[in-house]
Amino acid sequence: MNEPLVSVCMITYNHEPFIAQAIESVLMQKTDFPFELVIGEDCSTDNTRKICEEYEHHNQEKTHLLPSDKNLGVMGNFIRTLQTCRGKYIALLEGDDYWIDPLKLQKQVDFLEENDYCSLCYTNRYIVDEKGNILSEGNLPGPKKMYLTKEDVLGVFTPPMQTTMFLSKYLSRNLFNALKKGYNGDSTLSYFLIREGNFGYLDEITACYRQHPGGIYSRVNNSKRLEKTLENQKEIKRFFSKEDRVLLNRDKVSTLMRLYKEYAYHHQPAKLLKTAGQLILNDIQFKQLNFLKANYWLLKSIKNH
Repeated sequence: MNEPLVSVCMITYNHEPFIAQAIESVLMQKTDFPFELVIGEDCSTDNTRKICEEYEHHNQEKTHLLPSDKNLGVMGNFIRTLQTCRGKYIALLEGDDYWIDPLKLQKQVDFLEENDYCSLCYTNRYIVDEKGNILSEGNLPGPKKMYLTKEDVLGVFTPPMQTTMFLSKYLSRNLFNALKKGYNGDSTLSYFLIREGNFGYLDEITACYRQHPGGIYSRVNNSKRLEKTLENQKEIKRFFSKEDRVLLNRDKVSTLMRLYKEYAYHHQPAKLLKTAGQLILNDIQFKQLNFLKANYWLLKSIKNH
């Protein structure tokens, strides 16, 4: 096969019920350029690797399997799979999600070729259950502007990653170092890429994000997930300028407010007081009223229950 213009980066672990659909949705892509599928299989305990091996055997020109004899974890597997991708552009798709538009790759390449000031292109998506039933249509957690800048993204928005395509030349050493120490690879990758150019939006639904008990975030309770997110936010700030850190602070505030609510609901007074102190200090530093907003939000939630 000629050098691929696009690499599809797919990480998978114990996705036996879903991986075939994910792979098929990549192989069905209709393009006027060569592309490759790089699958990072993270030592699954089910038949995920066997299924991937069968697809690689029958689609050797397009499919490249990266097996592992030990479990590397999400970030370790993601990093090694990204580093193996050869294309000018990289599209992301996890082994339990799938694409529904056979022209997804073509449309996004055309867009990025025509808009060279963009570092990433994304679309809308469906959210589905483990059987593929649609739970919500067009559930985009953020603005639907055609072009997003740093002000639109840093600290407030992460595009749905199974819909994205970005330029591989922006995969820097600092980004990989941040990913190694981080928890949320989606936001970390987004925050690094938005510094390189705008994010372009195509107002179409091209992918399905699957919610199921075995999903990465489904396995972590909400408080733990938010605590890890807060740690990640603190860690990646050191890679950014003072100006960008002010924008990133919005992410920290949002996480603290959600943690405040979680600790109140689950009667964790020590953690609640610590979080209250962090919100108050942040309000003093940035002349904001987030602590009051958090209490208003909490009281409103209690009344609704």
